[in-house]
Amino acid sequence: MEKEQLKIRSLYKGGDYVEMARRKKKWIPKNLKKGAFKAYCRRLGYSGVTQECIERGKKSKNPTIRRRAVLAETFRKMSRKRKKRR
Repeated sequence: MEKEQLKIRSLYKGGDYVEMARRKKKWIPKNLKKGAFKAYCRRLGYSGVTQECIERGKKSKNPTIRRRAVLAETFRKMSRKRKKRR
């Protein structure tokens, strides 16, 4: 294949292919209730959002708690990656 065919996101300007800037996808929900999962964990007797609380939340019958647990786990992974880069 030619080089021009391999460029998926490109814009043709004046005879040249110009690579378009990719936008970061904003996947974090806008209606996020901060501290809701932490409050859930404290109600269960944990000191905060611990790995045990996340695992228990992922097994919950309540779908909202399950979503919050998965989101807490994701945020934890993101913060660890961010700390590694420093």
